[in-house]
Amino acid sequence: MILRNKIKFLIINCLVINSLQGYDILIEAKTAAYLPTNDDFKNIYNNCGGIYGVELTGRLKEQWYGFVSTDFFSKHGHSLGFNTPTKAKINNIGLGLKYFMPFQSGDFYLGLGVLPTRLHTIDSSPFVPNIHTKWSCGGIAKAGLILDLSTIFFLDFFFDYVFAKANFKAVSGLLTQLHSAKLDSYWLGVGIGWRL
Repeated sequence: MILRNKIKFLIINCLVINSLQGYDILIEAKTAAYLPTNDDFKNIYNNCGGIYGVELTGRLKEQWYGFVSTDFFSKHGHSLGFNTPTKAKINNIGLGLKYFMPFQSGDFYLGLGVLPTRLHTIDSSPFVPNIHTKWSCGGIAKAGLILDLSTIFFLDFFFDYVFAKANFKAVSGLLTQLHSAKLDSYWLGVGIGWRL
């Protein structure tokens, strides 16, 4: 249901941007290595995982482009201390601007945006809530290199830095209290896309 709504949101944005500009719309599927910077997160869920998503980029004016994206990360781990199984699911929705610098066979770009982030945890420990969901608003900084494979297909090699923090409230009656989750991470990945 959530994925279906996100896909509808991306399609509607594609149509809106296309009606405003009429050309240079980029739609891509992306995958990246998710490299967290927070030591607690790395100790629970390991140093690396995979993140997957889709992104829609459209020209607004000259070399300025707008983007909207959604990404999904999921990883199993073990809690600190009690070593009980835990799972984290992270959904991001990005919205921002990119500046394109064209060259002969593609484009280099830089971008900044806001990143509403949903953290959903599932824990087996009796000392914390079994299921907990928290929304927060972070940001994203982007750099990438788009290489044109043809007039309509391209590869996007990208490096993103994401910063977000989920603040949890204390829950009465539990021996162990939840802490804020720092979700800062680097994403190093590739996308394949279609240019309209």
